[in-house]
Amino acid sequence: MAEVNLAVEILFEGNGTDEQFEAFIEEIAVQLDAIGREHNLAARIADRTAEIDASFEADTFEAAVAAFLGDVRTALHAVGCGTPDWPTFRPTRRIVRELQDA
Repeated sequence: MAEVNLAVEILFEGNGTDEQFEAFIEEIAVQLDAIGREHNLAARIADRTAEIDASFEADTFEAAVAAFLGDVRTALHAVGCGTPDWPTFRPTRRIVRELQDA
């Protein structure tokens, strides 16, 4: 197994305010913590963009990507992405890339 460092950039569209989007992003971080996924999360509130990065011990890049996207999907679902009566923020684009060690 090797350590694989990944980042995903997610662009959202929605009808909520900047404050609601910021709270949405903060809750994603809470949910990633709740499932035990160490991560870094940064957002550009005005652009409705978030970037999440994390490291995985995996046999292959593809296995790390599958685990990473599963964790991200779990966190997004937990924060109500698409739940009625919540401000709507839907992913419209995803970019996943492998990060190199510094």
